[in-house]
Parts: sequence; structure tokens; C-alpha cells
Amino acid sequence: MKKSDYDSNLDGVIAIAQTEANMKTSDYDPDTNNKIAGAQLEDDLIVNGIARKIISNNLRHSHDAEVTENSAGSWIKHKTFTFAQGLSGDIRVKVDVKGQSGLGVAKLLHNGITLLGSARQPNSCAVYLTTTEDLNNLNIEKGDTIELWLKDMGCNTYAENFRIYYDNQIGVECSNS
Repeated sequence: MKKSDYDSNLDGVIAIAQTEANMKTSDYDPDTNNKIAGAQLEDDLIVNGIARKIISNNLRHSHDAEVTENSAGSWIKHKTFTFAQGLSGDIRVKVDVKGQSGLGVAKLLHNGITLLGSARQPNSCAVYLTTTEDLNNLNIEKGDTIELWLKDMGCNTYAENFRIYYDNQIGVECSNS
């Protein structure tokens, strides 16, 4: 492959550009045998210029500082990830949550409205509980956010280590002999 076969502007990683070997037959005009402009990688490995993501345990984004919510009964946004280049596919989100003397509750929102996963309540009062949420088929556009919201249930609610994990989906061809 030559240097022009790579694009280093895909979500901060280098992705292999489309080559004739991984093009679908439908990516070519049957009359001229020329590549059709905007053809996608086979298996949708790149969607709208963003390498498709798959769930992994590889940490990609972290917002680790401890935050506290103490306004009883209200959902309050405490942490935000803003995506400069968008994101498509599946990711894993983890966060540590605890309540000071009772239940603390956390939830994830997309752009402040769409609930991602479910609200989490740790079982322990004084010890952090790591909650994990696998989010599938996301379509995060440039400038979109994933946010951590906390609710005080009559005691202080704490959260830390808000983290996102994923890998780029990579097509690897293999044959057995």
C-alpha cells in the first residue's frame, strides 16, 4: 500500500482506505467499470467517514474526577463527553457510583435527552460500585454528547471514573489451509 491509501483524519486513528480488494461489486458502475463515488467499505467498516466502533476493554475516553450531587430529588448533569468527529457503532461505558448514607442514582443521556442504558443504583452506601453499560448501534454525530447525570435520593450521591471503551472495527481476511 502507498501513503495515499491511508487516511489519518478518522477519529484520531489511521484507517486503511478503500482498495479494490475490499470493494463490493455493487461499488462499481457496470457500464464503465469505474468506482462509484462515495462507495462504502464492505461490512460498513467506515460510516460517514468514521471508523465503526466495537465494544472492547480498551479505554478511549476518561473523566475521572469525583463529583457530588446533593440536591434531593433532581437529576443534575455532572460529566460530559463531547465528540469532535462523531462515533458510530458499539461502545462500553463504565462509571463508579456510591451514596453517602443511602442510594445514589446515575444515568447516561445522549445530548441531554435520549436515555442510554438504565438508571443505576449502587447497593452499597459507602463503597463505589462500578456499573457497566454496553451501548449498541449508536449514531453519535459531530458535536454530540454522552452525559452522566446524578440524582440524590436523600443522601449525597458520588460518581467518578466515567469512562468509554471501544476499538475500531477492522476487517481482516483470513484463509485456512
